[in-house]
Amino acid sequence: FYDCGNNKADIAFSSITDNCDNIFITGYSTCNNTGQDVKVIKYSSLTKPTITASSQNPICEGDNIILYADTCSLCAYLWNNGSNVDSIIMSLDSTEEFQVTITDSDGCERISLPYKVVVKKLLKPEVTITSVTNDICVGSSTTITAQTVNAGSTPGYLWYINGSLQTNQNTSTLIVSPAINSQIQCILTTSEQCYTQQKDTSNVFTVTVNPLPIASINALGNTTFCSGSSVLLAPSQGTSYLWSNGSTADTLVVDKSGAYKVTLTDDNGCSNASNEIIVTVNDLPIANIMQSGSTTFCKGDSVILTASSASIYSWSTGATGNQIIVKNSGQFNVTVTDQNGCQAISQ
Repeated sequence: FYDCGNNKADIAFSSITDNCDNIFITGYSTCNNTGQDVKVIKYSSLTKPTITASSQNPICEGDNIILYADTCSLCAYLWNNGSNVDSIIMSLDSTEEFQVTITDSDGCERISLPYKVVVKKLLKPEVTITSVTNDICVGSSTTITAQTVNAGSTPGYLWYINGSLQTNQNTSTLIVSPAINSQIQCILTTSEQCYTQQKDTSNVFTVTVNPLPIASINALGNTTFCSGSSVLLAPSQGTSYLWSNGSTADTLVVDKSGAYKVTLTDDNGCSNASNEIIVTVNDLPIANIMQSGSTTFCKGDSVILTASSASIYSWSTGATGNQIIVKNSGQFNVTVTDQNGCQAISQ
């Protein structure tokens, strides 16, 4: 009785041992799923021979491999491919299994376990580089991506810009921000074990670098003026405009103090900001008239009219001082001019 576990057993009625220590048992086996039919079952106590390989397994298609069987004196060998030596050399195109039977001088046979030689197909690595855009502006960047076939799990990348190797760029993407038109290329090194060639060179990807537009502002008039006036700001040529005050017009009428600039965009989608134009809007002076007494009086009397402080005075009477003496009836006003040249007329 032999218990092989899992509630299964070999049950023997009788046994015979030959000179090779093989035991032939007459009985039935549930270990080998032979059911309860009476059979002769062979057990061998001999150690199975082992097969070792001369190189790593798997191998590549077309590579040579040598399989070695355990050696012993006066032994005979028989491989399942018909060879009768203790080692066999092969060049395989596909995966195969091998076994060897070793017969010693006593005629006792030992059969190895199957040894599988796995053969991998030769792969050709390929790399193509692309980008979302090949048209950028000076100062902008674009990402170049390497699309690969048969690259393996840990491939290597060498990136070149205009023939110059980019150091520390061993990844599948490259961010470039060239100042001039540039040609990008990538060399892929596959990490696959079996290949027709280890490296592949990509297509040449050309990045076109467009210059930024010239952005300037021309003030069509003085940029310092009095309240109530304005100045027209005209930018250099573009296809769209964005002024610092939010306007998108192609020109800007300014009547308030401030710093103004414009960002313009050209046909290539490139943008540039202009210099600032400082606009100064001066307030108008206060034009008031104060009287020294009543403005209604008897003939022979007078009243003094005094204008508010200014740099220049021009009365309706033609006087140019800050005061006039009025002896006659009438309506009087004064135009005052301040140090900025701004004028106001009294009411």
